[in-house]
This record gives sequence, C-alpha cells and structure tokens, in this order.
Amino acid sequence: MNLHASPLLDEWVRILEGTNDQIVSRMLDPSEHGRDLRQVTPFAGVLTPAQRAAVYASFRAAE
Repeated sequence: MNLHASPLLDEWVRILEGTNDQIVSRMLDPSEHGRDLRQVTPFAGVLTPAQRAAVYASFRAAE
C-alpha cells in the first residue's frame, strides 16, 4: 500500500462513522484534501463497470 494512502484510508474509517450528511459532505468536498480523499476511496469495486458507466451516462444526460 502507498504510504500516503494509509492516513487517508484511516480518515475514511473515521468519516464512515459519521452521519450520512457528514459522509456526503466529505465525499463532495471541493478542496484539494477532498480530492485526495476521493483518490483513495474505500468504495472502489462497489459498482460493476456497467453500473459505473450508467452513472456517468446519467450525469452527462442531466447536463
């Protein structure tokens, strides 16, 4: 595991202990730190490639 990723994964553990609103807020954080958290997401592999493509397609259609 990347040494930089370990503290971020530890932070995700703490984030996921919060309320849904707190979790969503952190997931959508536009700051550089928010971007770093999203790069080391614990949600990798949750969606199949087809489900992920459908999510992206729905966002493009909503624009």
